[in-house]
Formats: sequence, structure tokens, C-alpha cells
Amino acid sequence: MVYLTNLKDFNLLIATVNIKDPEDILKKKNDDIIILLDLNSVVDIEHIEEIVKQVLEAHKRGVMIAEHVEIETILRVACTNQISKAMKFASAKRDSKAVLVILSKKEIDTGSLKLEDLEYSKERSEALIMYHNIGKDELYAMNNRLSLLLAEKANLIY
Repeated sequence: MVYLTNLKDFNLLIATVNIKDPEDILKKKNDDIIILLDLNSVVDIEHIEEIVKQVLEAHKRGVMIAEHVEIETILRVACTNQISKAMKFASAKRDSKAVLVILSKKEIDTGSLKLEDLEYSKERSEALIMYHNIGKDELYAMNNRLSLLLAEKANLIY
């Protein structure tokens, strides 16, 4: 089953999906906010949910770096304020498995998309630790919770 929860004014769906072309999914937007992330840029559901909460709060306060929630989310997942770097690292690529994030004020309809759970991967986590240059002391300070550490780093990109 995919992850589905309510965040105040929005329903949030997080799942993985195989994509040929990200535009095929992104053009189905309606009023929903649809974000496709590179699977290798994400630790787990907690990582994404914490970042989405940050983005919604930044949007509410008017303090986002980007104009759009989708881009702001990608910036925070990549822990950078540089859009080109964030897009290269964290946006979904053609012919790959991606993390699908949908925010909707209505019930979420995924249509015919074949969705899968976002599962934790030790290899992906180790690669993210190296990419973000995270030391053992930093991880220890966060009780080895990489998802929360990366969410905290995302809060500091300003």
C-alpha cells in the first residue's frame, strides 16, 4: 500500500512509480501539486513528509526560495538553494523509478498509475550520507535518523 496521510489542508500521497517520461505524469496535474523525485535522492517516507511540512510552512509564511512548491521541495530534498544543482540531483529522470509526491485539497485519484511502497534502502542511505558529506558525529547526534538529519539540513538552506 502507498503512504497516504493528511497534513492540515492537504492530503499527501508518497509512493514509487516507474516512469518513462516525467512529463507524462506531470501533465495530469489538475489542481493537485505533483512532484517527481529521483529515488536515489530520498531516504524514506519520513524524509519526504518532513520536507513537505517545511515547504508548506514556508509557503504559508511567504519565505520560499522558489516561486513554486514543486521546485521548493526539490531544493530542500537536495539541501541546496541552487536550482540547477537540485534539479540534477533530485528531480526524476526518464526511464527510472521515481518517488511520486501528490498534495491535494481533495481526495487523491492516481488513476491508472501502478504505485509501489517507498522502501528503505541501506545502499541508498549510504550514498546519501556520502553525497551530503555527513559525518558519524552528525548522525549520532540525530540518533542515526538520516531522514531527520537531512530534513534539518533542508531547513538551513537559506
